[in-house]
Amino acid sequence: MGLESRQGIERKEIKGLEQTKWWVITGGPSTGKSTLLANLGQRGYKTMPEAARVVIDEGIAAARTVQQIRENETQFQVDVLRLKERWEDRIPPQELVLGDRGLLWHIGYHHMVRNPREIDQIYIQKKF
Repeated sequence: MGLESRQGIERKEIKGLEQTKWWVITGGPSTGKSTLLANLGQRGYKTMPEAARVVIDEGIAAARTVQQIRENETQFQVDVLRLKERWEDRIPPQELVLGDRGLLWHIGYHHMVRNPREIDQIYIQKKF
């Protein structure tokens, strides 16, 4: 069920949706997304890493274990979403950027593993 039908609004009524030149590389774990993006980055393309990996790496740098970082899955997903939003807020829509998984992928993942209303409320309240 899409945002439009859940909220009873039409897509054209949602402020903040705009077309970008951003491309998202997606796929399962260990399928080469990060490797591909690293190679494209070396060739001069602007790339954006996977936000979840960055959140985990930052937690490890702060002396936390992966288990500690992921023990509250809702908070972990919120941290990933907020990092992704900060990055995307800084990128002009007309700039070509290649990214590892998109913001909507993270929202969809959260819907799959947790209570979708939690993340919807956090995201929808901020954006719309």
